[in-house]
Amino acid sequence: MSRSLSIVLSAMAVILAAACSKSEPAPQAPAAAPAPAAAPAAAEAPAAAPAAANPEAGKKVYEQYCMTCHGATGAGDGPGAAALNPKPRVFNSPEGKAMTADHIFKVVKEGGASVGKSSVMAAWGGVLSDTQIRNVVAYVQKLQQ
Repeated sequence: MSRSLSIVLSAMAVILAAACSKSEPAPQAPAAAPAPAAAPAAAEAPAAAPAAANPEAGKKVYEQYCMTCHGATGAGDGPGAAALNPKPRVFNSPEGKAMTADHIFKVVKEGGASVGKSSVMAAWGGVLSDTQIRNVVAYVQKLQQ
C-alpha cells in the first residue's frame, strides 16, 4: 500500500470513529434571542393626514364632473337629472346635510352602490385623484350649508 493511501485510510478511520462515538457534544452558546417583531408594514400604518382641502379647486372639478346631475347649487337639478331615477342628492336637504365628509368621499370615489345607494351615481375614483375628491368634498360641504 502506498503511504498516501494509508494516510487517507487512517484519517477516514479517525473521522468514522469520532462520528460514531457516544460522547456528548460540546455545549454550545445559547442561541441569540429572536429578533423583535417587525413594525407594521406601511400599508397597515394609518395614512398621513391629508393636506387641507381646497373648496375653490373642488368647485372647478364639481363643475366639470358633478354639476350635470347635481346642479350648480347642489339642488339635484342639473340638466342630466331629468332622466335619472332616483334623482341626485340635494346637498342642502336634511339628508344631504347629514352626510359626513367621509361618506361623501366614499360615494364620490366608489360610487353610490358602495354605500347602499343608487348605482346611477358613478364611481369617480378611477378618474379623480384622492386630492381632487377631497377638494370636491370640501366644496359640497359648502353647498350643504
